[in-house]
Amino acid sequence: MVQIDPDCYRISVFQIKDKVEHVASKSELARSGRGYALPKWDYVPTERLGIRIETQGYSFWASSWSDKPDHFLEDLLPQILQELELRHDRAQDQRIEEERRRLERRTRWQQARDNAIAQLTEAHRSDVLFAEINNWQQAAKIRDYVAALTVQVASYDDPIRVADTQRWIDWALAHAKHLDPFNRSLQLPNAPEASAAALAPYMGSWSPYGP
Repeated sequence: MVQIDPDCYRISVFQIKDKVEHVASKSELARSGRGYALPKWDYVPTERLGIRIETQGYSFWASSWSDKPDHFLEDLLPQILQELELRHDRAQDQRIEEERRRLERRTRWQQARDNAIAQLTEAHRSDVLFAEINNWQQAAKIRDYVAALTVQVASYDDPIRVADTQRWIDWALAHAKHLDPFNRSLQLPNAPEASAAALAPYMGSWSPYGP
């Protein structure tokens, strides 16, 4: 194993075998007459060696080197070491690029989340506004109703009916007061909780849980 910073490469040294035509022995020839299949080739170990980078990855020079008639394996050691360095440099560049992409993606996700929070806040405040407008209109309608009912009550002769209607009027006025947003301090609503479920409709193609 060869390690360069975080990158680890598995190196194997192997013996090279020559492929030579098989010469059958007398016993093999005898067996061949009985249906025995003779091998066509033999693989004979030599004094030559090879080196192979077993770890998968993009190669620059090669992944395997061996003794050849025109050079020895030890003459290739500088190239083998440079191959490891080049692979390490490429892996380092890939890690840097992946980190850059990760940070860029997180930045874009954060921008999308900030925009989603702004949209969620606007939608929430819009809902509050229209709810208050509806309550204000309902309170006004109740008071108009009460005004008309008060005129009607004046024509009643039955004191029990008048008392019953007056209780209804009193409750209606109290309810209108409760509905009317003008009867309490008004201010800009706080932003709602930016939970993942709340943000999901505003995140577009992004996940509300993370980049």
